[in-house]
Amino acid sequence: MMKNIICAIGLLFTFTFVQAQNSTEAKLAYQMAEEQFDAKQYTKALDYLKKAETALGSSNPPIAYLKVMIMNQIFDVSFGKADWKKALENLEKELVNFEQTKNKEALADEKLMEVYRIKQGIEERRQKYERFWANESIKIDAFNTFFNTFPKVGIDIKDFFRHPYAKLWRGYESFKTIVESYRKGDGKQLDGTTLDEALRIGEPFVYRIKTNAKGIVTEYLLITEFTAPTVTKDDFMSAIRMPAMYADAFQPVKGNFLYNENLKGYQLKQNNPPYILTIDTKLQKSDAKYRRNGRKKYIDFVDVYVKFDEQ
Repeated sequence: MMKNIICAIGLLFTFTFVQAQNSTEAKLAYQMAEEQFDAKQYTKALDYLKKAETALGSSNPPIAYLKVMIMNQIFDVSFGKADWKKALENLEKELVNFEQTKNKEALADEKLMEVYRIKQGIEERRQKYERFWANESIKIDAFNTFFNTFPKVGIDIKDFFRHPYAKLWRGYESFKTIVESYRKGDGKQLDGTTLDEALRIGEPFVYRIKTNAKGIVTEYLLITEFTAPTVTKDDFMSAIRMPAMYADAFQPVKGNFLYNENLKGYQLKQNNPPYILTIDTKLQKSDAKYRRNGRKKYIDFVDVYVKFDEQ
């Protein structure tokens, strides 16, 4: 009998010790979650809250409150991004979980008020995001149309020359010879006379082309008219109605390329199909002049460099 009592007391002390240890671990994990939240490391903050819940065996009001705050911040930074709906769903889920948390009333009034404000303002934020993306979808269509008009890379030179922007090449008397040289791997550009004609007309045109030994186009330079006297990244993105979800993907780049040793522009890498699109934002002013509405105007152009990523 005495032995059973001693065992029971031992188990009680063990259980109490484990509880205390788990409580300490939960407290420390929660403190780390707060630190990560303040540092705007939201994923790490959520990981620490998960550890706190595991240590406690359940959630509690402080954890439920902090989850709402984290999801609210994630939702805020999702503005202009394609994953905003998922962020909204996660926030709404944590608001429901908070409402179902026992003893949440024990939290400080200012924390309860914070959650209340988020809950009351969530519909207005949803409508703001939906309005943004309704306009964004129009911009995405315009953006895709702009870039989809370019000739493709990674295709046979014969197919490449069928594109309207390559029509100047088809006008050469030696066009067949040009095609044959490209099928063996070559790199050429328009001659001076043809270039002047292209600049005078002012339509987009392929200026330089490079192929590999299999006759596949690996890179080319497209010149397209741009009417602004100067251009910045924001000016250009606005002109082609760059969607917010793509704008951040354009990275500043400097380097030596097929056509320009002093490139200064922005580059976008695509995985499917695999190619690199570089826009040189230093306007190429030509000496060509032409009459439009009785006035002489200079023609300004933007270089668009497209390279097939064979890797």
